[in-house]
Amino acid sequence: MSILRFSELDLSSALLGKPFAWHGRGPGEYDCWGLVRECLLRTGVRGVPDYPSSELGPANSATMLDALHESSCRWRKLRAPQAGAVVVFRLPLNGHLHCGYMLTADLFLHTTEQTHGAVAERVSSPLWARLVIGYYLLDPQRLSHIACPESV
Repeated sequence: MSILRFSELDLSSALLGKPFAWHGRGPGEYDCWGLVRECLLRTGVRGVPDYPSSELGPANSATMLDALHESSCRWRKLRAPQAGAVVVFRLPLNGHLHCGYMLTADLFLHTTEQTHGAVAERVSSPLWARLVIGYYLLDPQRLSHIACPESV
């Protein structure tokens, strides 16, 4: 059983139930990347890239994965999940990508049209475990010398 730290409890309670909207960047509505970005910003991570709305959504989710690969921008792929990481999934029906924010090594926060808002689920569940592409962290050593478009 994972134990949530106070900051993770605060984060999840503040964002649970926030409505889903394509291209949502808050504060009232979020898409999956908007929610992940908000989680990272609220936990003190700066330099989180965003993408123009035209690049996200069901038609082109590859932009997100491209930005998370080790060879691009500021992200480092992890060998195992951990709190504070971004988890990326490939959805089986359409091949689109989906992401969430890891609250613990097993519990992640995410939002979809189907959930109608932000929910916490287990990455180890049969539904999600088979869809994981990887876990990623912003690498602070890369933040200072690699410029990314749309940085905050």
